[in-house]
Amino acid sequence: MKLSVFNSILIINGKHTLLYNSFSGKFVVVRNQLLNFSDLLTDRFSCNFPYLHKQLLDAGIIINTDIDEVALLKERINDADNNKNEYILHINPTLDCNFRCWYCYENHIPNSKMSPEVLNSTLAYIHSILKRPSIKSFELGFFGGEPLFYFNNTAKEIISYTHSLCTTHGVSLHIHFTSNGALLTNQIIQFLKQYSCGFQITLDGGKTYHDKTRFFKNGSGSYDLIVKNIFSLASSKIDVIVRVNYTSENIDSINSIFKSFKDVTDDIKKYLRFDFQRVWQDRITRTDETETKIKLIRKLFIDSGFVVLSNYIPHD
Repeated sequence: MKLSVFNSILIINGKHTLLYNSFSGKFVVVRNQLLNFSDLLTDRFSCNFPYLHKQLLDAGIIINTDIDEVALLKERINDADNNKNEYILHINPTLDCNFRCWYCYENHIPNSKMSPEVLNSTLAYIHSILKRPSIKSFELGFFGGEPLFYFNNTAKEIISYTHSLCTTHGVSLHIHFTSNGALLTNQIIQFLKQYSCGFQITLDGGKTYHDKTRFFKNGSGSYDLIVKNIFSLASSKIDVIVRVNYTSENIDSINSIFKSFKDVTDDIKKYLRFDFQRVWQDRITRTDETETKIKLIRKLFIDSGFVVLSNYIPHD
């Protein structure tokens, strides 16, 4: 027997440790007094603690010596790449944006949008995919730039066309926008609420810091408008991932985001998920004071009943 290379160890408290295997997606909670890794692989351990030994085997935390985990991973990747039942198509309707965030990696192209020729080719491509009898699920992802630019002439037309084809062929459709949320209107929301639709919208710290990063040409900030639009989406039963970009400079302002959302009703709360991500240019280590603070902020949101995406798995 051997330990899986996909294991992570998370200390829960002074008495218990959580062992998580990212390949199986399973975990086992173990009393620390039993957690001697050199003993886990011995016959003595399996004899003395047969139930725990079976749990560790079932979770893939301990595996047979002859198992090639790299080969298993390659097989899983190959299966995903060649999945004939699902199709995900990402579309950039424009490379223009209404903001100029300092950390953005895009080279924005002002006034750029899909030409009629490109739009028609895109619709033809979608048609070629959806007429395949094996397709059961289709996802449209809109990215950019800001994908809500020229919405009526690009995204709306693509969505209407794709939905019609999916209905004809009995294919489930899901739509997702990665957007800054500032261009949302009631008309757009009323159109999108007809479909299975979700958004990822970013806040750059609390209002003071956000408005220094995401502001309009006249210099006015966008925080209040974006938060209002997030509420409008969630009130319309549209899922929103609120991505909170944090840095060592804005970390202390994140609590004000909590104040903006803490009084929402449970009906709205269930359509919100929070994703705390450090701006990559700001990351120095994984253990600095900023990382300590974000753990407390995550706990604040979780304790108040918000879903916080678990995107941090420490090394073993």
